[in-house]
Amino acid sequence: AGPAVLFLHGLGFSSDVWEKQFDSDRLSTHRLVAVDFRGHGRSGLSEHCRFDQRMWADDIAAVLDHLGIGAVTVVAWSYAGLALGSYLALNPDESVVRGAVLVAAATRAGVEGALDDFGPTAVPDGLLSPDRDVALAASAVFVEGCRGDVSSDVGALDRFVDVVAGTSRQAL
Repeated sequence: AGPAVLFLHGLGFSSDVWEKQFDSDRLSTHRLVAVDFRGHGRSGLSEHCRFDQRMWADDIAAVLDHLGIGAVTVVAWSYAGLALGSYLALNPDESVVRGAVLVAAATRAGVEGALDDFGPTAVPDGLLSPDRDVALAASAVFVEGCRGDVSSDVGALDRFVDVVAGTSRQAL
């Protein structure tokens, strides 16, 4: 019940990054929705499917349609800014998106453009590595940079690191 909020995660992450928002008393009067983009989290990825802005935009449209959400505020983090931008560009006449919150969001297409948006030190070397150990180490550095001092919640850090390291490299 209540106003709908759609949470979109960044490249290499999953809907799990929004767990604190879903546990928040402040948002308990809202309809909260978070999805895993293809190849991320608990979603599947076919062998012929690679990350594509249009694909993510179409997925956003499919989720909103499937859930019957008539108006939504979208929170897009990191690379999801591109997916939201693509959705809005492909659906210019719709009034479904009533508001958008961009959280350190990329606004330029392509990995190089997105990395430029974030700055040279935002994405640690090895984050997108197909080597799980390298990706795990880089993920820990990345998540610590996002969250600051995580010493009080080591379990959350471990979960986020596992999410990043577990994302299909085929999707990236």
